[in-house]
Amino acid sequence: MNTLETGAGLSTIIFAANGCQHTCIIPDKALADRVQDYCRSASIDTSNVRFIISKSCDVIHQVSRSAYDLILIDGCHGFPSVFVDFCYATKALKLGGALMIDDMHIYTCNLIACFMQSDPGWNVELMTYRFAVGIKISDTIDKEWASQPFVVRRSAGAPRFARLLNNLLTHGTRLTAKKILGRVLGF
Repeated sequence: MNTLETGAGLSTIIFAANGCQHTCIIPDKALADRVQDYCRSASIDTSNVRFIISKSCDVIHQVSRSAYDLILIDGCHGFPSVFVDFCYATKALKLGGALMIDDMHIYTCNLIACFMQSDPGWNVELMTYRFAVGIKISDTIDKEWASQPFVVRRSAGAPRFARLLNNLLTHGTRLTAKKILGRVLGF
């Protein structure tokens, strides 16, 4: 199984113990060393674990697309880092792959899981106070906001404009700016 993780700790040890081809992105080399030391002391092979010592938001865009079976987001949960991780993790995840988000009690992590629940590209299989697991069923991350119910519902006065914009993007209807504004503003 090909796995990716932002952050490190017990999860990294579990991935190694299960023989995963595991990529772990963390900014702290000392933590990587501690994980490897523990694995050596417990006779856990880490030859399939690759550590990338960097902030995930600086390198996650470089990982291969559609290459991973399971991705765990458990690194920096601050704004905007966790959203950068989510964006590129979804691109790196295979269709049918699982995305896990840890620390659901943190607003940014919970927001991502709520987005996944409303997005047609995801089946959220489990959502608890601690973590969420979603299965990627289609590529929807690069859709325009008007195609994302989660964003449309939270945008002031947007549903009518979103329907028009989505119709334009979907059907390629050619309208002048005056006609579009007329429909949106009702004149």
